[in-house]
Amino acid sequence: MKLRGRSLVIVLGGYGVTLALGLAAGSALQAVGWAQQPLLIAIALSATSLGLVVPVLKDAGQVASPVGQAAIAGATVADFAAIVLLSLLFRPPMEAPERRSCCCWRSLRSSRSPVSWCYGPGGRCA
Repeated sequence: MKLRGRSLVIVLGGYGVTLALGLAAGSALQAVGWAQQPLLIAIALSATSLGLVVPVLKDAGQVASPVGQAAIAGATVADFAAIVLLSLLFRPPMEAPERRSCCCWRSLRSSRSPVSWCYGPGGRCA
């Protein structure tokens, strides 16, 4: 299945519906005081794991079928869109470029975890 034209519109529409349902769930959680950012919950709920979809379709013998191809295309778009949306909408504040590149270079040379590569204690380069 090529992801263009009508197929792309269907897959993107499906992802839009998933985001809308996730936003409704996130808003409900915010209303009862269990969440602060409904959009974050919506994006997190919209992600689909290709690592789960493909093996299930393989076991069912449906990978090459139109339904299987549509499911794989939809899961691919959902995974990619969730990563892009999370990284664009919920990124930490940017530091000065020269400071950030210093942090990145230091992290490549050391064995620090990727989470602390740019922000140490107090939001500074560690």
